Amino acid sequence: MGHPYRIVVIALAVTGVLCIIAGCASTPSSRFYVLSPLSDAERSHEAVQGPRGTVVGLGPVVFPEYLDRPHIVTRVGGSELTVAEFDYWAEPLDKSVPRVLAENLSTLLRRDDIIVLPWSIAANAKYRVMVAITRLDGAVGGDVVLTAAWGVRQERDKVPVVARKMTLSAPTDAPGYQGLVSAHNRVLADLSREIANALRTTHTTAPVVSEQK
Repeated sequence: MGHPYRIVVIALAVTGVLCIIAGCASTPSSRFYVLSPLSDAERSHEAVQGPRGTVVGLGPVVFPEYLDRPHIVTRVGGSELTVAEFDYWAEPLDKSVPRVLAENLSTLLRRDDIIVLPWSIAANAKYRVMVAITRLDGAVGGDVVLTAAWGVRQERDKVPVVARKMTLSAPTDAPGYQGLVSAHNRVLADLSREIANALRTTHTTAPVVSEQK
């Protein structure tokens, strides 16, 4: 009687091990996403010459603490957020957003002297662009919303020439997190356009312009 019992126990143990292995094999793999600057198509027709002979510094670009994590954060309600289990930013947002903004500004202004903090004093930036992001998130299959206060100042005299606060949004154009990331790129592109438009006029206008959108 003992022998058949041992066979059953062994069979059950083997079955349990196989189930565990199968469960591990079916666990979703992690996915990583990176923010991207303006596309080649957008580059070809949007670029307009910006102010010449001036170095523009970008920074600081600050974020709310809820975005200080590698996982992608989405919004499921007015004040409810959820953190993705398998979908990550491949680059921290406090690195990728300044990078994308700088690349977009370089494209939009047709210049390669947009520098990102920390920069050398020798760079001698004439203007500084500062950005404070208070929201950058959205819903999978919904809209991504960017709320930010930003300004441009003359760096030498610390004189502000533009101060604005705005909220921008973009719908997702593809299912899942890929569409969500694409919408992130578009709101950052829209913010870049606003900043580029301001920089095109700062070398001819000195008064502070305050605006909220």
